[in-house]
Amino acid sequence: MKNNVYVASSLNNKDRVRQLISQLTDLGVNITYDWTLHGFVDDEDKLMNIALSEAKGVDDADCVLMVTPARKGSHFEFGYAYAKNIPIVILIEEEDYVPVSFHYLTNEDDPIVFKTYDSSEAIKKVIELSS
Repeated sequence: MKNNVYVASSLNNKDRVRQLISQLTDLGVNITYDWTLHGFVDDEDKLMNIALSEAKGVDDADCVLMVTPARKGSHFEFGYAYAKNIPIVILIEEEDYVPVSFHYLTNEDDPIVFKTYDSSEAIKKVIELSS
């Protein structure tokens, strides 16, 4: 089955991620793991299960959508997806965006990393790459 997508971002960005997840699911996309449902967790046992679920979410994805601003976990998920050759779309929505080095691995340099400042374009690319 195709159209499996993992959405990576900061927990501080969960409301925006929920909007994007809703748009994607309305278009028939399966979200491989929705970390926005559990919110902040500080229990070590629960964190281990969440880490495994997030990694499996990336494993099961045909494409990863990374929404900035992103934090440590999202950057790990980016690297994990990149190492597994899973296409990644970076959606940049922050006004004071400062790129991290790997954000330069874009269309010209690498056929699996795409960067955009437009959410409609990001969704379109995610659909294309996950199909």
